[in-house]
Amino acid sequence: MSITTMILFHISDLAEIKQVWGVAVVVVALLLWRFWRFTLRPRFHPDDPKELPYWIPWHAWGFLLNSNYVLEQGRKHFPSREIYTITVFRDKICIVTSPTHATEVYRNTANIALPVMARKLYSWNGVFPSSMKTIFAEFSPEKQAMNHRAKNVNDMIQEYHRQQLYPGDNFKTLMIHNVLPKFHASLTWDTMDIFSPITVTSLPADLVTSVAGESEESRAQCEQLTRQLDVLMKGTETCKRFIGVRIFRATSSSADYDLSGPDQAPDESISNDVGSLPDTYDQHRNQSPPDCPPEEYEPAGEAKEVEVVEEQEEILYFPSAFKNIKK
Repeated sequence: MSITTMILFHISDLAEIKQVWGVAVVVVALLLWRFWRFTLRPRFHPDDPKELPYWIPWHAWGFLLNSNYVLEQGRKHFPSREIYTITVFRDKICIVTSPTHATEVYRNTANIALPVMARKLYSWNGVFPSSMKTIFAEFSPEKQAMNHRAKNVNDMIQEYHRQQLYPGDNFKTLMIHNVLPKFHASLTWDTMDIFSPITVTSLPADLVTSVAGESEESRAQCEQLTRQLDVLMKGTETCKRFIGVRIFRATSSSADYDLSGPDQAPDESISNDVGSLPDTYDQHRNQSPPDCPPEEYEPAGEAKEVEVVEEQEEILYFPSAFKNIKK
C-alpha cells in the first residue's frame, strides 16, 4: 500500500469521525435546549403558563396542517385543564380549556385584548384586509342612536358564542339538535363501513352474538323468568276460579241467597264452570281434611249460619258469570 493510499484512507476516516461528532453535537445540543426550555425554565417562572413541548422549531407546521390535532395533543399533555401555550411563528398563543378559566378570560377585558387576538386569528385563516375592516367596523352615530347596544360583527360573534355555550336551554338545543345528531350519523356510518351486511354474514355466529346480541346466559335467564311468570299467572287464575266455585257450592242450598233474583232465570253457565273443574274435586269434596276431625267438618251442601255485623260488610267475589254476594 502506497503512502498516497494511506493518506486518503486517513482523510476519509477523519471525515467520518467529523460527521459522527457533528451529529452527536447537534443531538446533545437539542436535548440540552429541550431540557432547559420545557423543564428547568418553567421552574424559574411558576406563574407563567407552561408551553407545549416540541422538537421541530415551533408548532407552526403542525398548526397549519391540522390545528385541532395540535390542540388535542396539548389537552392530553396537560390533563389537568390548566392553561398552556403553543408557539406559532414566534408568537405564543394561550390555550384555555377549562370553563372556569374561560369565564375569567371573558371578564378580564382590561388586561386581555380579545380584538387583537381575533385579528391575528382571522389573518392566519386567510381573511382579507377589506373583510377585516367590515368585521371590526363600528356602527355609525345614527345606528348608535337607534340602538345603544349595537356591536360590530366580531363582538356579536363573541356574544353569540357566550350565549350558545352557556349551560341552559340554548346549550341543550345546540347539543340535541345539532351536535348529537352529527355524532350519531358519523358513528352509524363508521359502523356500517366496519360491519356491513355482507361482512356480518361472513362472521362467526358467536362473534355476531357477542357484539350485537344478548349472551346465551342472559337469554336463558329471560326464558326461565318468563316461564315462571306464566306458571304464576295460571296458578292465580286457577285459585280465583276454585275459590269462587267453592263458595258458590257452599251456599247454593241456602234459601237466604238467591243469585238469579225474583225475575231472572238461573244462569246455565254455572254448571259449565263447575263441570270444568277436575273430577278429583267432586270425589273428595265431601271428605274431611286430614287436619280436622270428621265431626267438625260440615258437608258442602249444608249452609252455615252467618252472623250479621252492621259495622262491617263482607263481599264475596265470584267468576264473571255471577254477581257480588254481600253478607
